[in-house]
Amino acid sequence: MKINSINNYPYKFYNNHSTFSRPENGYYNKFQQKPAAADSLRQVNFCSKNLNKVLCPDIWQNDVLKPEVAKKLNLVADIFQQTLALPFERKDLVLVGSMASHNYGKFSDIDLHLVTDFSKYNTDARLLADYFKSKRDLFNYTNSFMMYGHPVEVSVEDAARKARSQGRYSLMSGQWLKKPVYDENFVIPDVSKSEKYLNLKKSLDECLANKDFKRITPLFQEIYRLREAGLSTGGELSKENLIFRKLRNEGYLKKLIDLSYNALSNLVSLD
Repeated sequence: MKINSINNYPYKFYNNHSTFSRPENGYYNKFQQKPAAADSLRQVNFCSKNLNKVLCPDIWQNDVLKPEVAKKLNLVADIFQQTLALPFERKDLVLVGSMASHNYGKFSDIDLHLVTDFSKYNTDARLLADYFKSKRDLFNYTNSFMMYGHPVEVSVEDAARKARSQGRYSLMSGQWLKKPVYDENFVIPDVSKSEKYLNLKKSLDECLANKDFKRITPLFQEIYRLREAGLSTGGELSKENLIFRKLRNEGYLKKLIDLSYNALSNLVSLD
């Protein structure tokens, strides 16, 4: 498909636009993954279908968050909070998701949640959630904060609706609110033959092969809606989140961004 008008260019991705069109921006760089620390690679089999016996040694030491990591994550949270155009009462700062559990991999994000009480704000809870979500997306897509090769993803969490996670670690208290349990018999589900994964993979392959720029935004939105639905109902080991992780690890998200960037570059350039 030939792009001959800015109106035909799908540059508005998931509540943001220009950040996806620049290869030097944070969101793009998050898919150019850096390798984890060499010591970690020697200790952990990231390709295993079982849970890792130890928490990720890139950021944990004896089940305690490394001091330098905690310091930097607090700084990231402070920077994000400064972007909010309203008074914000931080009740806690917690680490959740796969990097706070035994099911992480070399591409895992560090999920950092600023906890606040939505009921304290004099506004509709749904509008407030949408506001925080848009701020989250803009911040994450325009910054590239990395901790030993792992991207940091910031979110705002309602204190009354805790995110489902195998582990929850409070940076404010330096203690586990919910310590993850290692189960040597647990096998991470294989989603490679699931209908949803195969359908998404087929759609992505067709979009990339045909350079179908109009399908980029819908595909991005579908993938991220899938992930959010899985995280809200089943946590990081949900089928939906595992499909997202597999597509990300296979490079599909970066390929979509590359396709979008090339389309915009061709549109506004002269040879």
